[in-house]
Amino acid sequence: KDLGVPVILHSPMLKSTAHYIEGPKLPEGSPPWPFKVSTAKRTFAIADRLGIKHSKIVIDHSDADLIRWALENTKAYVAISGACVWRGISPWQAAQWVQKYGPERIMVNSDAHQHLSMDAMWLPRTIREMRRVGLNEATIRRVVYDNPKNFYRLPDLAHSGSGQKAGEKQFIPREDRKESGARSLA
Repeated sequence: KDLGVPVILHSPMLKSTAHYIEGPKLPEGSPPWPFKVSTAKRTFAIADRLGIKHSKIVIDHSDADLIRWALENTKAYVAISGACVWRGISPWQAAQWVQKYGPERIMVNSDAHQHLSMDAMWLPRTIREMRRVGLNEATIRRVVYDNPKNFYRLPDLAHSGSGQKAGEKQFIPREDRKESGARSLA
């Protein structure tokens, strides 16, 4: 709270990948189901006691129950991370959640790291699926770029320092090409 930085609530996973295949087998005394929602409720109670504004919190690794609960009961953002294949979140599910709840407080990210169970193409597939279900480009950009950029207060990476848009070929005047070693754009 005193630092004024965003807070990431890293929602818990079940104990192992096998739980996603065989079903959950939580030990006696575990939080009630839905597991992620019960943990989030306890965490938000702590945030409230500390005076942390919900709008400064993002709940990562959200599932259907947690997204619904958070968007209905808090002002927090939710992040949908699906690249871990054992999480079982398909691009179609992520697109459906964005379509159902709108882009205002949703972020879609990959959470990709160096692990064999990662689908490095999950985020591009999710973008393709959001287009397929009819979400417009502004909505897609909002959930995969604008919301995270604004929440984490990141610089606008869609433009370089020269004002050039990402993906555009850089224009270098003909007389400067030899000096800079740049190739012709023609």
